[in-house]
Amino acid sequence: MRSALDRRDRVSAQDGGSEDRHAGASLCFIEPIPIADATRARKMLNISSQSFALYTDTENLLGLVKVPATDDPSFRVHFTGHGHWQIAVRNEVLARIKHGVPNFPRPRLRREQFERAFTRLFPQASADGLDQVWALADSALDQAHGTTIVVVGDAAEESHRLSGQGTCIERTALCPDLSKLLTAIDGAVILDPEGFCHAIGAILDGPACCGGDPGRGARFNSAVRYVNDRSNRMAIVVSQDGHADLLPRLRPQISRQSLKKRVDDALMQLREESVPTSAREECACLVQEYPEYLSDLASEDEVRRILLGSLAARGLLEEDRTPRVVYDMHPTDIVEEALINLA
Repeated sequence: MRSALDRRDRVSAQDGGSEDRHAGASLCFIEPIPIADATRARKMLNISSQSFALYTDTENLLGLVKVPATDDPSFRVHFTGHGHWQIAVRNEVLARIKHGVPNFPRPRLRREQFERAFTRLFPQASADGLDQVWALADSALDQAHGTTIVVVGDAAEESHRLSGQGTCIERTALCPDLSKLLTAIDGAVILDPEGFCHAIGAILDGPACCGGDPGRGARFNSAVRYVNDRSNRMAIVVSQDGHADLLPRLRPQISRQSLKKRVDDALMQLREESVPTSAREECACLVQEYPEYLSDLASEDEVRRILLGSLAARGLLEEDRTPRVVYDMHPTDIVEEALINLA
């Protein structure tokens, strides 16, 4: 891996004196090498390593410096392959660039996020089962080439069904070290809700659905199709950058009564002579979060009015650049009021 450091905090831009400009350097160029001179800059990168990095004032390469401790505030540029590089500070990757296209790391899957989804999908699973599945999922997050773990209520039957496109094994409790070996191969690892493994290298199937993303790879989209085909399935899809998608993408649970009240309140405000902004924003939220359920709670004309209210709010919401969350329809979306109160 070739490296370069942005050492602007160590460079004297006023006097250009070598003592200030090269403080802490292991090797200094008498004449700075312009970064814009791609041929020379690329040649100099060949002398960098994990231990020694080129350092720069963002315009010129100044020399070699020993790579500092991870708490050093310098920006670090790592070239990881042809057309691939990343920028980091204090050992935290800020962006990965592939052939000019940036990709920004997303937060690592958290235990509490996983636990909420797991207990919702598999309410009969034991606490030990939850701990075991989480331990395996957490270890998979460090899989360099990405992987998929699926949890299935009827794992034994599913493994047998998919045996023609995977490898069935005896029901086995995996340790994280063994799990890392098994998740290194293509295909999914199939677990039951108690964390026992039933198959490895399984190729997932499922009907085409509207929840796919053409911008994502086959691993993600096949997992979306698979979990959306049945209600007792969960998938943890780990991409090569270490980000994990937890599928299905569950929306916040709501009772039918509460959702009906939100719809009725929004419709009431839409009838006002001067429709408040908050009403349009609520319409947009309803269309974003619960579109599949609106026709069950309102007439066709009322749903049309909510959609129009949502469109009117689009200009307001476009000012908020937060990415819109995509949800998958699931039987646990709408629950009884009593269950919401218990939660």
